[in-house]
Amino acid sequence: MVNVVRVGYEAANSYVKVKTVVGEDSYLNTLTMVHHSYSADVIGKDSPDATTKKKKTIYTVNGINYFVGESDGTQTADRDENRYKNPAFITASLIAIARNVNNGDHVMAVTALPSAHHDMTEIHKYLRETLMKEHTVYIDGIPKTFRIVQLGVELQPVMAALPAIFDIHGNIRDMKLLQAKKVVTDIGWGTTDVALIKGSELVMSVPVNHSMMNVYKIIRDLLVANHKDKLLGRNIPLFLLEQQLKNANDEGKYIFKFGGNEFDCTEYTKQAKEAVAFNIMSEIGGSGIILREQDVAIFGGGGTTSLTENLASHLQGVNAFKADNPQMTIAYGCYIKSLSLTIA
Repeated sequence: MVNVVRVGYEAANSYVKVKTVVGEDSYLNTLTMVHHSYSADVIGKDSPDATTKKKKTIYTVNGINYFVGESDGTQTADRDENRYKNPAFITASLIAIARNVNNGDHVMAVTALPSAHHDMTEIHKYLRETLMKEHTVYIDGIPKTFRIVQLGVELQPVMAALPAIFDIHGNIRDMKLLQAKKVVTDIGWGTTDVALIKGSELVMSVPVNHSMMNVYKIIRDLLVANHKDKLLGRNIPLFLLEQQLKNANDEGKYIFKFGGNEFDCTEYTKQAKEAVAFNIMSEIGGSGIILREQDVAIFGGGGTTSLTENLASHLQGVNAFKADNPQMTIAYGCYIKSLSLTIA
């Protein structure tokens, strides 16, 4: 008997996030091609992770070997609509699913797109034609074969709302919230999306031009401008900044280590977060969505955690709350949506 697995996943600009019935998975959405003449299992044994001292896992897709999740690795695709037709995006999707299913499984998956791309039906068609078939991914040289039998492609901010309304089994947990007029803001790495939802009906969705990527671009610009003698002309990966500056140290400072030097980025981080939070809220207001006129405002996405304090000052008089586990909100929403899929 074939085992059918439900998978919600998001191969976002920053992190890959996956939710299944048995757990969740999250890691940096980067691919590092492994140029080596040995087979994947030999490479794996010879390639320890510098931070954990564990063997790095090698994923082989279409004969090419990859590491995933390296902070200095290559982002899997651009931010425009062409990213979904980029082979790297498809590779990232297949690895994400392969990590979380068993050999021989049939997969019913749901993923989500930002507002700027969701209405492009050719993207939906391409993803379904490319992914809905049998695939084999080698993990440390061991083949794992699975068949994607159904794929749902949904709107990111709508998926971000589902975990607050439904439990992990798809049962309604909050009827009042389901029926409410709500604004959902999903603050991600590369995109921020806002959706106005009345009951179960999507009224409108709006892309916002500022996201967490802008935070780290501002930090990088300030850092280089103030330390030209050490950093001018150096390539500082944004993911490296994000990993080191996501949280303050025990002294409440944001310290960045690069090229044998340490830089105090506390003030840069404060300025960047305040600027981006202001710009996000200004764009929401400029879209015609008035938060005070809605029953509730839900904030999700990984950026919500980083910007919570900065957003609070813009939410006076608004019935707003932060989603549980904001980083995984969309993946959880996609998983909940996958429970309603049937094989065509």
